[in-house]
Amino acid sequence: MPPSTLIAPPRARNRFVIAVILAGFSVLAYRNPSLPAPSPASAPADTFSSERALRHVSAIAREPHPVGSEANRAVREYIGGQIRELGLTPVEQTGTGLRVNRGNLYAARVTNIMARIEGTANTRAVMLAAHFDSVANGPGAADDGHGVGVLLETLRALKNGPPLKNDVIALFTDGEEADLLGAEAFVAGSPWRADAGVVLNFEARGTRGVPVMFETSDENGRLVREFAKAAPRPNASSLTYEIYKFLPNDTDLTVFKRSGDAGLNFAFIENYLFYHSPYDDPAHLDPPSVEQQGDYALALARHFGSADLLHVRAPNVTYFTVPVIGLIVYPVAWVWPLAILAIAAAVCAIVLAFRSRILSLRAFALALAVFPVAAVFAALIPAALWYLVTRIRPAYTTFLQGDVYNHDWYIAAFEAVAFALASGVIGWRARRGDFAGFAAAALVWTSAAAIGLSKAAPGASYLLVWPLLFASAALAIFAIFGPSLKSVTAILISSAVPIILIVALIPQFYTALGIHADIPVGVVTIFLLGLVAMPLAMLAGSRWLPWCAAAAGLICLAGGILTSRFDPAHPRQNSVFYALNSDNGKAMWASSDAVEDEWTSQFLGAHPRRERNSAFLPPGSQTIFENDAPALSLPAPVLSILTDQTVGTLRVVTVKIGSPRQARVVNFLVSSDAPVLGGEIDRVPWKFDPQRPRESFFIRYEAFPADGVEMTFMLRAGHRLNLRVLDESSGLPQLPGLTVRPRADWMMRGWSFAFGESTVVGKNYGI
Repeated sequence: MPPSTLIAPPRARNRFVIAVILAGFSVLAYRNPSLPAPSPASAPADTFSSERALRHVSAIAREPHPVGSEANRAVREYIGGQIRELGLTPVEQTGTGLRVNRGNLYAARVTNIMARIEGTANTRAVMLAAHFDSVANGPGAADDGHGVGVLLETLRALKNGPPLKNDVIALFTDGEEADLLGAEAFVAGSPWRADAGVVLNFEARGTRGVPVMFETSDENGRLVREFAKAAPRPNASSLTYEIYKFLPNDTDLTVFKRSGDAGLNFAFIENYLFYHSPYDDPAHLDPPSVEQQGDYALALARHFGSADLLHVRAPNVTYFTVPVIGLIVYPVAWVWPLAILAIAAAVCAIVLAFRSRILSLRAFALALAVFPVAAVFAALIPAALWYLVTRIRPAYTTFLQGDVYNHDWYIAAFEAVAFALASGVIGWRARRGDFAGFAAAALVWTSAAAIGLSKAAPGASYLLVWPLLFASAALAIFAIFGPSLKSVTAILISSAVPIILIVALIPQFYTALGIHADIPVGVVTIFLLGLVAMPLAMLAGSRWLPWCAAAAGLICLAGGILTSRFDPAHPRQNSVFYALNSDNGKAMWASSDAVEDEWTSQFLGAHPRRERNSAFLPPGSQTIFENDAPALSLPAPVLSILTDQTVGTLRVVTVKIGSPRQARVVNFLVSSDAPVLGGEIDRVPWKFDPQRPRESFFIRYEAFPADGVEMTFMLRAGHRLNLRVLDESSGLPQLPGLTVRPRADWMMRGWSFAFGESTVVGKNYGI
């Protein structure tokens, strides 16, 4: 009989203690960091008060105020008035913001607002930034009215405190929701643009949550260390920035970084389903989240305001927050030495396991094969369960943000299923005397993943390297000392690191990515359970563990299905737009909602058409549902050719476009039989990458001026250009004989991939 079979599982009482300790580590990791209590308006004048900041938010977020709207102008005037009340001078910058983004163009007439508190011995300025425009679909209390309130309240507190060495600039950008166009205009044309030594940008992608410093500029070593020293309750992770690099999300800091500025980005992102919605209002904005953002803004403004900002760059660092301990920071240069150390520790632990005969070659080979299979199943089973849920509750598929209100039920179900799978495998092997097989296999696969992560995303490497190091120690301790009390104690202590680091990641994944994080989280969970396989193996004497986990998963899944309802506090989103084709006189109702309801059905009818290549959508965009609508007599956008000339091998054509309906937004679907190389919009030049010319692309111009816009296009001589011009005004039209039923109180206006709830008139022009 091999020695490994002589290792008996701990007694029931000891297994209970082990389970409680592991659960305690998980709870410590899973719970959110605490938020500060909101400070009242009576707080000292030189401190931040969220109650004072929220008064600004209430004034700003009364209604949607997208760029170019009358409500946007009113918000701009309010901000200017508040700046003057502080004894400062508001400075406005008006111009055309233009951005080429992923092969499409975005433009708008924007007006930024700036204010400056002068320092006593300025090196470079601290610039605080937030945008004051909102989307057309919501009042923008969180995104980004709260940021405006934070900046105004921070300026007030700074004015009532001791003077700082450096200047402090407050930048309120316009047109951020139109693709960062206020920031683009600031970088392109403001004389204050070169003054900033560090930029602190404040954002939101939800209405509550713990604010996270989620993005930095490159060469972030000094900024992160200063943040760790100065910020109250610092919450940050270099993992979030590594993930953010791969997401199609941008903020104003994207523009500042591209222009060479150093900076930090802050946001809270919970309650994503109210993002860009009518429920992004003051009533749903969480005061403690605003308080934490304000504490960051004021503390960092004072800290950087007293520092030398001539040299703010230093080599990149890896950083992450650990409960109780705080923010850990070390150079990226340590990533590979630490990875090599952890891998060497894993090799040593496996060798010790073989030498002590707690691991056999057969068990090791079997576990190496089983581990990736378990990871695949841990990813596929939640995906299959979610597919089942969407068949039972089809309305879930209408949520464009990819989340649901009661996602906690589903998160618990998916995690329980993964736990049942891994604990079942570990228990099956442990009852056959193989206490080390799965643990050793986890070290091998984690080592491989750590190498890949250290190379591809150094800032994320800590997530595997440190757990690998401690899990290796656990296996080595067990190999040397066996299942003694000291050994078990040391193994439990070692398991704290993988549990705390990885379990803390799971809610962050779901918050950031929505319910569709089930696949990556399933894989991550198998890695976690593999790294704590030693203490789990000690629980293997009880066969009920995986079955209880599986039963809990099914109960949570049923709980999610049974609690999936819409009510005034959890409204269902829906959207529809009216589109008129002026070329053929036909009109349609259209929606990007995947499932009809009683409100959209009054427009779409019983059997709407599915259309992907609609004349009203950019090429390759998502499917919409269409139904015929009465054609109204609405004037189409107009186009006139100003100049058309050949310059060498290029054709340069300039047109002027106007909107007789005075639409706020005009869209252009541009196509040609030859690549379009570049051009101008409002005399602001643009061009495509010469290595990636475009024959078709999309232009969206918001805050479209009443007197029209001039556009120039450059393409090869002898080729034609086609412009599909779509002007877009907010709201649905009044149709004779059609009485539109209002939405029920458990519905809210949603946002569409193509257009919001709007009226669109299109006309085709061949040039």
